[in-house]
Amino acid sequence: YHIPYSSLSFVGFLTLCLAIALQPLRHLVQSLADRYFYREPYNYHHTLQQASRIITSTIELKPLLQSIISVIVNTMKAEWGCLFLRDEGNGDFQPEAFEASMEKCLPPPALSDNCATVKALRQGRNLLVREEIERFSEREEDKRVGDELGKLGCDLALPLSVKGQPVGLLLIGPKLSGDPYFQQDLDLLSIVSNQAAMAINNAQLYREVVQIKEYNENILRDMQGGVIAVDAKQHITVFNRAAESITGLRGDDVVGKKVDVLGPDLAKPLVLALNLDRLYFHCERRAERLASVGRLAADLALPNCFPRSSPTPNSRKTSSRWLPKR
Repeated sequence: YHIPYSSLSFVGFLTLCLAIALQPLRHLVQSLADRYFYREPYNYHHTLQQASRIITSTIELKPLLQSIISVIVNTMKAEWGCLFLRDEGNGDFQPEAFEASMEKCLPPPALSDNCATVKALRQGRNLLVREEIERFSEREEDKRVGDELGKLGCDLALPLSVKGQPVGLLLIGPKLSGDPYFQQDLDLLSIVSNQAAMAINNAQLYREVVQIKEYNENILRDMQGGVIAVDAKQHITVFNRAAESITGLRGDDVVGKKVDVLGPDLAKPLVLALNLDRLYFHCERRAERLASVGRLAADLALPNCFPRSSPTPNSRKTSSRWLPKR
């Protein structure tokens, strides 16, 4: 049986029209399904416990930030969330951790210290809800805040402050279900953001301590003079490369051990300095040797101060007489 070409063309055209017409319907069904499945309630106390556990067990800044934003986005079932930290150099807020439930979501740009959202949060606003601002506020400042949040695709903005000083801020996108953020959501986010601010501040302080320690270790490692340090229990804590060269001991073999492993010549002045709680100089031998070198240099320089003459028996005495006796 032969089907006319015109009929095949009609069938193809009809199929294309159905595909185009059904595409919006597919999106509508998908949207309704998302609204239904993403409305699952969360356990308020369990979320607080989970956030507290992460905050108290993580001290590294990057993993801490990513863990916090992941808990917030997954609990709220939000499209995205982003944690910003304040740049001490220019005061701007840089995005440091981003979590998205949808592939199309991209991290927001850095926020200037002078933008309306940051200004509102720095003026003591504990929470900015875009829907409330757009519906109920007539202030020009709030309108600018609403416009900024709208351009960012953000529904919520919360400050991260410690003792009134901003360390960062939190932006959260819309819910996947399309629902607004309810009072329970806002209360939970306020508690978590306060805990997160303290944890972030502690992590930043820890990072500074680590950086200072690494800086000091680099200085000690490259110093030409030997440096040995002991703690209150007379355990060796620092033993740089120069000390290894001078003593012939390896730092890995002595660090953490009692100072006695260095021998009495080194252990005694270290213990005395520790017990006396003041600087102790053990430089008698060094001073004696420096004085001997000075006398030796003067003795060698004297012949050059006079005209050349035949050597006498006295002038042939060796300068070793100036060296200290051992």
